[in-house]
Amino acid sequence: CLDPILIARALVDYYPQDCRFIPLRQGQRIYVYAMLKDHGNLFWMGSAENGDQEARLGHFPSSSVEEMHPLMPASVEVKTDVSIPDLLSLKLET
Repeated sequence: CLDPILIARALVDYYPQDCRFIPLRQGQRIYVYAMLKDHGNLFWMGSAENGDQEARLGHFPSSSVEEMHPLMPASVEVKTDVSIPDLLSLKLET
């Protein structure tokens, strides 16, 4: 299980280009689980509070949210040879 590292709030509506990203509505509460950085683009992984609907985990640009409440330190940096574009281009097997 992953625990969220912070709670954020959506600053703007965000409409994703594909299913790996989650849509955000302005003012919506977001639970952030990871912060991903690649070539200056900063993406976060989290879930949006959707009222009655089941929460979905996905990516969104960090510029679309503001940090509201840190829940744990987010200072651990994990090095990898895989870039975000490479990671996002992987096809999921069903």
